[in-house]
Amino acid sequence: MFYNDHPGGDLRFGDVVRGFVATSPEFKLPSTDDPPTWRLKVTLAKHFVVLSPCCSIDRGCLLLAPLLKIRPAFLTNPYLSEELTRLNTPVPADKSMTPSAWAGLPEMEKAKRLAKGPGLIFGECFIYAPNDCLGSYQMPTKGGTADQSTYLVDFGTTFRMECEAVSRDKPAPAGTKLLELSIETRTLLRTKIAAYFARVPDEDLVGVRG
Repeated sequence: MFYNDHPGGDLRFGDVVRGFVATSPEFKLPSTDDPPTWRLKVTLAKHFVVLSPCCSIDRGCLLLAPLLKIRPAFLTNPYLSEELTRLNTPVPADKSMTPSAWAGLPEMEKAKRLAKGPGLIFGECFIYAPNDCLGSYQMPTKGGTADQSTYLVDFGTTFRMECEAVSRDKPAPAGTKLLELSIETRTLLRTKIAAYFARVPDEDLVGVRG
């Protein structure tokens, strides 16, 4: 079960909400001497995902990310296109890319990847399953377009929002909370976002091994 059939009234990590606006400053060139030239980018997404840990939703602050359309590249992988939520869990090495891409790898590389076992792919993304509350949209295909009702959250689009009505001791502002993840799905989201921020760059790995 992807969503909780009996959601609570408070805001929780992974909730789908509406009624907010994403803003982010864009700089042409950062400067420490003079006020830098900048502009404010506003994203009017229909839905957002709460990425604040449940215990940190307090004091009028909330971490959100817009709920986005899936990437067409996902549909080129038969293993993912058959069930897009598979992207939320470790994927077998031979299913992590298109069949043609896997076939093109040297046998030694295939064996190396298979030996590592299943792993997370598209580490910055988490798929949200279809729900009537989210609606559908048109996705380009080789034959034209097709209805799609699966969405994604990209951890790289997370932003901080301030709202006086957000508090640990109060229910979600009226009309904002649409969906709540099941405990199992919320655990998957927590695991994947933790892996995203816990990635170690190659240069640090060299230092650790040395």
